[in-house]
Amino acid sequence: MAREVFGAPGAAPLFSSRLIAAIAPDGEVFDADMFMYGEDIDFDWRARRAGLAMLVCSRSDSLSPGQPGARLRRVEALANRYLSVIKNAYLR
Repeated sequence: MAREVFGAPGAAPLFSSRLIAAIAPDGEVFDADMFMYGEDIDFDWRARRAGLAMLVCSRSDSLSPGQPGARLRRVEALANRYLSVIKNAYLR
C-alpha cells in the first residue's frame, strides 16, 4: 500500500529519472553548498516545488551500525536543515 510522504531520507531511496530531470536539469542532484547532512531534505523540497510527490510503496527495513556523532557533524546537519528551509520556503 503506497502512501505519500514529504521526502525520502538519503540513505537508500529510489528516484525516477523523471524526478531527477525535473529538479536537476544541470545535473546537480544535491546542492554543492551543503557538504554533508540535510542535502536530501533540500532535494525533497525541490521535488515538492516541482509538483512531484514521494511515495512509500512497501515496508522495508535497513540497519546501520552508525557512528559516534561528532559535534561538528551535528552542527552541519542542523545548519543544512535551516539552509534548506530558507532556500526553498522563504526565498521563493
